[in-house]
Amino acid sequence: MKRVGPIRTCLGCGRRERKSNLLRLTTGADGGVIPDQRQGRGGYLHPRRDCVNVFTSARTKSFRSLRVVLSREARTRYAALIVPCIEL
Repeated sequence: MKRVGPIRTCLGCGRRERKSNLLRLTTGADGGVIPDQRQGRGGYLHPRRDCVNVFTSARTKSFRSLRVVLSREARTRYAALIVPCIEL
């Protein structure tokens, strides 16, 4: 069986996907979410508007992969940064 690479789970829809097909995000020094490609603790999100909307409006505030509790406002700020750059 051919190896396809690392698999990660989307913070929006919860589906598993190849790491290369997802956007990586981490928490910044101010506690907000920022897009990032560095090593270390981070979460992943499909580059699709529906996944970003689910991530933004989720009732869950604590994201285990990020090890942080994010307010809806912080998630909305992140969504405003990436929505212009993603697929419909």
